Amino acid sequence: MRYTLKKKESLKSKNYFDAIFAHGSSAKEFPIRAIYIEFNQENFSNTRIPSFSQVAFSVPKKRFKRAVDRNRIKRQLREAYRLNKHLLATPHAVIFVYLAKDEFPTVKVTKAMISLLVRVNEK
Repeated sequence: MRYTLKKKESLKSKNYFDAIFAHGSSAKEFPIRAIYIEFNQENFSNTRIPSFSQVAFSVPKKRFKRAVDRNRIKRQLREAYRLNKHLLATPHAVIFVYLAKDEFPTVKVTKAMISLLVRVNEK
């Protein structure tokens, strides 16, 4: 398996964002929260469903004023997802939100990401 994160795996569609926030489930493993919905005809009846998961990453500006800090945390989240995305067996639309007020080491972020991906896949 190739550990890549391609542009098409980025969640951009307003329809998907609306569906996630309206009907999605949530899981939390400090310092990350995942809001997700499975791609299927039931959830997305009038849109084309991709055969792979799509993700978005969010770090609140309220907690991290400097863009440098927000970008570093998003880089950590993307890397943790990229290396462990094989844990999602079925396609999902997922938004990862960073919850902590401080930056954490990459190891802790990766462990939280693994735990979240396993829980998302189970539900």
